[in-house]
Amino acid sequence: MPSTPAPRHRSVGTGPPDGHGLGPVLFVAALAVEVAAFEDVPVLVTGCGKLNAAVGLSRALSAHRPDVVVNVGTAGALLDGYEGLQLVGGCIQHDLDALSLEQLTGERPTERLDLGTGSGTVVATGDRVVTEAAEGRRIAGLGAHLVDMEAFALARVCAAFDVPFLCAKYVSDRADDDVAASWTASVHRASEALFAWSRDLPADPPVPASRPLTS
Repeated sequence: MPSTPAPRHRSVGTGPPDGHGLGPVLFVAALAVEVAAFEDVPVLVTGCGKLNAAVGLSRALSAHRPDVVVNVGTAGALLDGYEGLQLVGGCIQHDLDALSLEQLTGERPTERLDLGTGSGTVVATGDRVVTEAAEGRRIAGLGAHLVDMEAFALARVCAAFDVPFLCAKYVSDRADDDVAASWTASVHRASEALFAWSRDLPADPPVPASRPLTS
């Protein structure tokens, strides 16, 4: 079985090969194309999915402790009215059966991570691309507005390492059967918007805090 490529840091011209020398802000994205506009800015590119995100960021934080981790990338909108750049205020997982795990083990896994940004926007993370309206409605019913594949995992790692975390997503699609065409058409615009936002980050973000989804 081929090995999974290691997460990498990239920047135009000056990207360091490891976790050292990254400075106080560590930007993290799933795909290089999502941060194509981040010229001369080191970015940790983890690859898609919760596992790649968690492993990549854990390795980076073990080598270098920044003042803040900033996840930037694209997301699908689950509800009308969500478009352009969205500062995320909370993260959940949409593909974890927390209730069954609680019934089996007596312990309920973390269901929501609050980011303390003051934003009401919640992103639901799962290891699949949402392409059906019915699936989108189910996830929206969990209290989510956007869907992605990495944010919850990254926030959870920051909580474990006691590192402040910010997350901004650019809405690239409607999480429906047109996702591929919509994402492709908007990803470069997303990168430019995320870079512009990154020039003036919100001050003093907290470490993510867990709480029950229904509280």
